[in-house]
Amino acid sequence: MMKQPSKRMVLDLVRCYNLRFIAHREMRSLLCMWIIILITGVYPNPSKGIFTLTMSYWPEKMQIHLMDTKGRIIAVFTPGIKANGSAYQFNLDHLQKGVYFLKLVDNGIIEIKKIVIN
Repeated sequence: MMKQPSKRMVLDLVRCYNLRFIAHREMRSLLCMWIIILITGVYPNPSKGIFTLTMSYWPEKMQIHLMDTKGRIIAVFTPGIKANGSAYQFNLDHLQKGVYFLKLVDNGIIEIKKIVIN
C-alpha cells in the first residue's frame, strides 16, 4: 500500500511539475480523502509503433486500453505490479498509421493519452 501524501506535498508537486491530472477519491468518512497522483509520459510520440509509458505510480490492477479514434477498444494491456517510476513498452508497429489513444483505467480513475503512429 502506497503511503498517502499530505495536502502540502500534493500542492508542492502540482506547482513543481505543473500536473494536469489529479484525482481525488472521497471515502464515506469526511475525514478520509485519498489523493492519487499519476505523472505520466508517453514517448517517443509520434513513433513508428514502439511506445514507452512511464508513470510515477503504477496501480496494481490498472488496465491500459488501446483505442482508435472512434473509441473502439483494439487491445487491453495489464502491466501488473511495477516499480514506481518504471516504464512499460508497447509494440504497436503492426497497426496502421494514424492516431490512437491509451486509456489508463484504475478504480474509476481515468487518464487518456493520445499517440500517433507514423
